Amino acid sequence: MATVLGTIHDSDIAVDTNLFSSPFTYTANTNASLNPMKKLIIQVSVETGGANLRAIVSDGSTNWTIILGTMTTALQIYQYELLFRSGDAVDLQYNGITGPMEINMKVLQSDDIQLYV
Repeated sequence: MATVLGTIHDSDIAVDTNLFSSPFTYTANTNASLNPMKKLIIQVSVETGGANLRAIVSDGSTNWTIILGTMTTALQIYQYELLFRSGDAVDLQYNGITGPMEINMKVLQSDDIQLYV
């Protein structure tokens, strides 16, 4: 079962800005054994082909930029999956084109960490 963390509907958002007002965070439990990995599922459709979807992941001291994939075709639904560790914060952005772009997105969190191909 997945929990919806955030949605964007028909919004024009500028390139290289965070798509959501705050990062998605996985707050650590004091008992480390109660902190299993989780999976973020990102479903997205954009108006312009060729944009990259990227995740900026922070563990509080280090940041990583991960390119989740290129959305090559406009108005097609793409799904990306990312494993999420306790203590992580994830911001989502798109880049690779110029100007704002209309976007529809849903971000879900799942306890089932299997990756499907």
